[in-house]
Amino acid sequence: MRRFWSTRTAFLIPQCVLLGLIVLVAADQLQIVQFNYPRFVDNDPLLSPNTVRSISGTKLLLGDGRTLRMDGYDGNLDQPIQDSDFRVDMEPGFYFDDRLDRDSPRVLILVKHRRRYCGRPFMGLIQMPLLPVDVPKYSREPIGFATVVHDPADDDT
Repeated sequence: MRRFWSTRTAFLIPQCVLLGLIVLVAADQLQIVQFNYPRFVDNDPLLSPNTVRSISGTKLLLGDGRTLRMDGYDGNLDQPIQDSDFRVDMEPGFYFDDRLDRDSPRVLILVKHRRRYCGRPFMGLIQMPLLPVDVPKYSREPIGFATVVHDPADDDT
């Protein structure tokens, strides 16, 4: 009677396992076999949000009393700000426009915007959803520059 486990079989099994792992890693890199799947995370991308109390035309009244006038904005401000839960971020304009100095009253207005994803990075010929990849639902989207028309902090001086 012949033994099932010979020294040749003992060396052959680890080599087959190693070859199988190499083939799986190569198939994953070539996106033939996909082990990842997207898990959408509800995030808040706004860094220091200001609440918007009212919108009238191209003017925004913020919760702290500041009034902003959107410069050259043609569209309807209601929709992007409503989608952003009536909150906006403001960044100093001189970060984005070299012609402005540090004392410029212009600011860049950013809103919370829902991102759209194509399924292409998560598509393979063979799909094995084992490893989740956290994908943010929202990002900060600039809607344009604004000028500070009224600042209550200037009234106190």
